[in-house]
Amino acid sequence: MLHYQIINYSDDPYHAYIIIKGDNSDELQKAVYAFASLNFPFPKTKSMKIDDVKISPQIPPSGKGVLLPGYEYSFKDVGFFTTNFKGVGAKSTSLDFKLPSYVFLKPNSFLSLKINFSYGSGMRKDSTLNIQINGKYVASIHLDNIKGGLIRNYLIDVPLSLFKPGYNVITFTSVLSPLITGYCEFVQTENLQLTIFEDSKISIPSTPSWTAMPDISLFFIDGFPFSKPSDFSNTGVLITENDSDTLSSAINLIALSAQKAGYIPFKIKISYDKNKLTNKNIIIVGSFSKIPKEYLKGAGIQIQEGGSFVYYLVKHFEKGESSLNVKLRSFIGNIFPILKSKSEFMYSKSQISFSGKEEGKWAVISELESPHKSRNTVLIVTASDTESLARVVNSLWEPSVSGKAAGALTVFDPQSPGETISSYYSDKVYYVGKIGFFSSLSVWIYAHPVIFTILIVIIILILAYFIYRALKNFKRKRVGESER
Repeated sequence: MLHYQIINYSDDPYHAYIIIKGDNSDELQKAVYAFASLNFPFPKTKSMKIDDVKISPQIPPSGKGVLLPGYEYSFKDVGFFTTNFKGVGAKSTSLDFKLPSYVFLKPNSFLSLKINFSYGSGMRKDSTLNIQINGKYVASIHLDNIKGGLIRNYLIDVPLSLFKPGYNVITFTSVLSPLITGYCEFVQTENLQLTIFEDSKISIPSTPSWTAMPDISLFFIDGFPFSKPSDFSNTGVLITENDSDTLSSAINLIALSAQKAGYIPFKIKISYDKNKLTNKNIIIVGSFSKIPKEYLKGAGIQIQEGGSFVYYLVKHFEKGESSLNVKLRSFIGNIFPILKSKSEFMYSKSQISFSGKEEGKWAVISELESPHKSRNTVLIVTASDTESLARVVNSLWEPSVSGKAAGALTVFDPQSPGETISSYYSDKVYYVGKIGFFSSLSVWIYAHPVIFTILIVIIILILAYFIYRALKNFKRKRVGESER
């Protein structure tokens, strides 16, 4: 037995308190769910019995404006409200949203727009509603009914490959033309109206979670990979020095990652002991001389005497020459559309050296695969001293810095970060996410085209051999029957 009871205060007819009861914890939970789900007036009684509550599946929590794969959202869910276009000329409005940085944008998948809109009567038939994705034209809706119309669920499928991890913009531009124009004629423009309704839908297809690392830019998109899961329970922050500058820098960096992700990191773990964080993704904050050597070694950074360091950087470029590997990879890529493998690039290694003699003149952000656990990530944020470190973390809030940080290493001068920032890549590529058996198989095939081709040839030869034997036996039997 479970029910609600509404009781008025004896001395205050305008207020009441509600009692939610249940004979046990399960019934009480059911009563609370029912109360939270009510969207109709209470019956005209003081109590109501609840027999059963069925809760429809809810979209998992996500950051502000973030659309998760496999779910459908209304335009209102991402901040787009009913918009009216009026009059002659092109007028635009935008739908802004973010895709998680770890989403694998398969080119053979489609994002669906189900647009609810209405437009006025008496418009010329060349009036249109144009749609652009990140500044590129993709489709138009022809407003060709002279009587106007109210349209629901107008479906437009857009290739997912036109989008990108992080911020995306869908722009709607109305081009409305009057039906009758001419010299010395009254031109009617009040009927030139188009309304897009906020209950329109945007549907994101299910797609694997799979991305190449290290890539510092993903941290500045949505805090990835430290923000997954959303409570930051798989993330630890290693503070290398027990002083106010380092501690404030660490807190500031946690706040930055939370702001980018749109989640409260209430399960993040902070420690001065690296051994307590070995099973997690790790963010290391401290001056350069205090960063544990195993992380510097994994990042390709070598400490020099006098406080300077050397980083063996990698510049990569796509192979330009014709080769069997490139041709096979191109052919397989058309069949199995997947991420580019590191083997598709040639690498040119060189080194850069930063002197520690001029205090506070450089800052480093480095990302690498964790030496403790495969596919976990370590992010190092460091400077020559703790005072400079605080300035470095403050500068990361600036779009001129965070927008240029990428690859495995970012270096800049804290005094003028926007003008001095440079990013470098690594040949130590690893992948984070889950893509399933068949997608994993296609990744392997794409990364090893020669081995795949040899296997296909061997399979064809084996099949040809068995077919030959079968035909030979069949011919022998036919000849024997004809002789009898």
